[in-house]
Amino acid sequence: MQRIVDDLLDLSRYESSAWTPHPVDLDLSATVDDLFATARPSAAQKSITLVSDIDPAARMVRVDPTAIRQVLANLIENAIRYTSSGTVTVRTSAAEGGGFTIAVSDTGIGIPADHLSRIFERFIVPSGAITG
Repeated sequence: MQRIVDDLLDLSRYESSAWTPHPVDLDLSATVDDLFATARPSAAQKSITLVSDIDPAARMVRVDPTAIRQVLANLIENAIRYTSSGTVTVRTSAAEGGGFTIAVSDTGIGIPADHLSRIFERFIVPSGAITG
């Protein structure tokens, strides 16, 4: 219950522009490994394999560490929740012209097509908030 309240407070701060990112250089590979360590027991119960595919060019990134952990933890937890068996993968790649892309994919049921266009609209990142 406390986590839900904290998440709602964080969302409220973000939407009211009261949140300011504090980017630092972060080893994304180590962060994903830490998140997988936390998620591994629930993944193992469902025979889900956790895969980290971090492009070496996108390993060190400049991000707000709390924010990226929160976003990735949520995506990984949801991927495990909605996958009966198979894999959950966190993949990064260097983007053309600088920056990077992070993708969390799974072999679960997927998001219904009619929800896809709105799924991330509350989480559009302000320009310059996350850089790699």
